Amino acid sequence: MLVCEQIQLGYDRLLVDGFSYTFKRQNLYGIVGKNGSGKSTLLQALAGLLPVKSGHIYLDNQRLTRPVAQSYISFLPAQKQYFGYQTLAFFLSLFSKDKDKQNNLLGVFDLQEHANKPFYILSDGQKQLAYIIGVLLQEKPFVFFDEPLVFLDITNKNKLMDVLNEQIKTQKCCVVLSLHDQYILERYIPHQIDMKELL
Repeated sequence: MLVCEQIQLGYDRLLVDGFSYTFKRQNLYGIVGKNGSGKSTLLQALAGLLPVKSGHIYLDNQRLTRPVAQSYISFLPAQKQYFGYQTLAFFLSLFSKDKDKQNNLLGVFDLQEHANKPFYILSDGQKQLAYIIGVLLQEKPFVFFDEPLVFLDITNKNKLMDVLNEQIKTQKCCVVLSLHDQYILERYIPHQIDMKELL
C-alpha cells in the first residue's frame, strides 16, 4: 500500500495541507477538483516525481524515492511526449515485448489495424489510448493516470474503466486517476478524493 502522512504540497500557494491517506492494492481511486486545484501536483507527488513540502509518503513500508517509484509505479501525465513518425507497434514495444499482451489491448480498443501506422496520423483519442496501453503493459502494482479520459468517446471511456477493473482484480494493483467526468465517477469510482477537502 501507499501511505501519505500529513503531506503538504504547493508552489507559490499551498494546494494540499496535512493530507493523510492510504491507497490500497485492488482498489480504484479518483481524484476530483476544478482546474488548478492541485490534482496533477498530488499525482506527481504520489508517483515520486515531486517532493513534498512536509510530511512523508511510504510505499510498502519504504520511504517513497525515485528508485522505489520506478520499480513499483507507472504514471501517465497529462502532458505527453510526442512520438511522431514511429509506428504504434514500435511505441508499445518500448513498454513490453510481449506481443500477445500488446495485441490483446490493441484489440480491446479496436486499434489492431493501426499498429503499423505512424503515430502522427492517429487521432487524438487513438493517441491517448496508445499512451494508456503503454502504461498498462508495464504491469506495475501502482498505476497513476492524470486525466486519462481526455479525447476519449463514451465507448472507450467505458472500455477503459472495464479494463482497469479487470487489471485490479487479476494483477492486484492499485489504480489512481484524476478526472472530471461525473458519469464515470458515479458508475465506476468507489473511492473519491476531492481536492477542495485537502486544504
